[in-house]
Amino acid sequence: MNNDELDVEMLMYDLQRRIDADQLPGGRTVIKFLFRTLPKFAHWWIMIEPDGTRVLCVHNPRVPVDIELISDLRTMSHVWAGDMDIRMAKDTGRLELKGDPILIRTISSWLRPGTFAHVRPQSGPISVKQSRDRIRKPPVQQTKKAFLEKHAEIYAKT
Repeated sequence: MNNDELDVEMLMYDLQRRIDADQLPGGRTVIKFLFRTLPKFAHWWIMIEPDGTRVLCVHNPRVPVDIELISDLRTMSHVWAGDMDIRMAKDTGRLELKGDPILIRTISSWLRPGTFAHVRPQSGPISVKQSRDRIRKPPVQQTKKAFLEKHAEIYAKT
């Protein structure tokens, strides 16, 4: 991902939608995200109420936090996109988890990646010519010529 493709608002909106509330303990669950190095919007909270209501906050809701995820925007974007799993992010020190040991241990079950995380890009670069060939239609003259050749006997009879 290029830097201009990193969008903390879009990431957080989708992460709060993708959390599997059925995998969380009962009661309210508060998840805090801290994005190191972001000059603005570095702190986010997701509150999931017992009835399933989700609230995404950029201002501290002043309630106890159950788990805190400390990372950088690029790492969390890679986790969301399925390019890096949570274990790898933790093992490489790019993701730090603090809080409830049960939530930490089960994070892979409730923090689900983005909808298209399973879709992998085509291997190897694609050239501009390959891209054009995929969508290019044959020129009208070739289409007309093929049509006339295919139906020549009909026109010969008239």
